[in-house]
Amino acid sequence: MPMATTGNGKAVAARLDVAGYRERVAGALGIAADELISSRRNDPRLLMTQMCAAHLLLHGDRLPIGDTARVMDKSEEWARVSRDYIERRVNRYYAFSVYIEKTMAPYLASARS
Repeated sequence: MPMATTGNGKAVAARLDVAGYRERVAGALGIAADELISSRRNDPRLLMTQMCAAHLLLHGDRLPIGDTARVMDKSEEWARVSRDYIERRVNRYYAFSVYIEKTMAPYLASARS
């Protein structure tokens, strides 16, 4: 797994494994790490949270699609669709873009500490 980076592309001192990424993302989103890889059906809130987590990994840590899919325990296609969906929502809905920004800030701060 590649080294984690902050939002400006600087490498984080410690290398994170899959569990490390899951813990960081779950902490930023306020959920348990096992919920990131849960496959509960008919839970749109969980699906949206998982998509936001993928967004944090792709844009906050700048992980490639394949590594993001591995952390999320999903397919690469799921990671691509999630990225596109969240980017559309961010561009279309101001409140959602604020939510992503407010989630991204503590996530990136946790990467620096």
